[in-house]
Amino acid sequence: MAALLAGTGFSLQAGNHDFHPEGNESVQSEKRQAALKIQLFLDSNGFGPGRIDAYWGQFTRKATTRWNASNSGQAIPLTQSGDPDLSKISQIPWNKPLVTKYTITSADEKKLGNVPEQPAAKADQSSLPYETLLELVAEKFHAYPDFICELNPQVDPSSLSAGTTLTVPNVAEPFDLSAVKNASSAGESAGEITVLSRDKMLEFRKDGKLVHTFPITPGAEGNQAPPGNWKVDTVAFMPTFRYDEKMLEEGKRSENAHIFPPGPNNPVGIVWIGINSEGIGIHGTSNPDDIGRNASHGCIRLANWDAAKLAPLVGVGTPVVIR
Repeated sequence: MAALLAGTGFSLQAGNHDFHPEGNESVQSEKRQAALKIQLFLDSNGFGPGRIDAYWGQFTRKATTRWNASNSGQAIPLTQSGDPDLSKISQIPWNKPLVTKYTITSADEKKLGNVPEQPAAKADQSSLPYETLLELVAEKFHAYPDFICELNPQVDPSSLSAGTTLTVPNVAEPFDLSAVKNASSAGESAGEITVLSRDKMLEFRKDGKLVHTFPITPGAEGNQAPPGNWKVDTVAFMPTFRYDEKMLEEGKRSENAHIFPPGPNNPVGIVWIGINSEGIGIHGTSNPDDIGRNASHGCIRLANWDAAKLAPLVGVGTPVVIR
């Protein structure tokens, strides 16, 4: 698999101490290469494996299970115990390098700014931008910030600037905030969304076939997304957010609210897909680390890059089933 890394200036082989925080055993290196290849393949096909980290984690497992059930002709080879079959990883149709290079630009620097803690101060801003270049790069390449640091041990993440070149996961579609800003409409209402709250997964079917699936945060205990059959009633790119503490805590609207401006650090992220249940929607997030945890207030959170994939597929009237 090392051949997949040719030309990138980085090697995922045994003996690379910086890439293997848990040890240098050859099998460990092979496992992480396999996990990264699977994550990149799944991500490129809209079966979100969660944040990319080159580990065989719960959401990579869930995405793999769903991919294999829906695409038997291109199934990811697994052992009887459900782990990647390292002897057959070459069968996965991903022939690109696992990592690539990205040079930070001056345009990236212009996407940075301050994000205050207090709601009133947030509401006074014109946007809620990225706070650091590491945050921006990690989101752009669908990865954990720690993984970006792991791939670049020679770089101080606090000193990133325009012109810095980093090794990053070779995702098929890097997240482009500018493209989201220029999006003007959603897609047609063809297809159906199913939210599996207990499994913390969202599925999108078209003509009955599962074509996309993404990890989600379904809602905190006692404040879960409402089960039932719903429909999309609005899709908004780069939305504002009405911060109402009483609404968030008790589900009751108050007059003491703040309107947060748009931006990647807006609490609902870069897109809002509202359903016909008051105050409930499917949306992005300012904190992708929370995906998979019960931390939202009744809504369904996606990582911003997954929300950007889902939004163009839905429109007013798209059925949404929450279970």
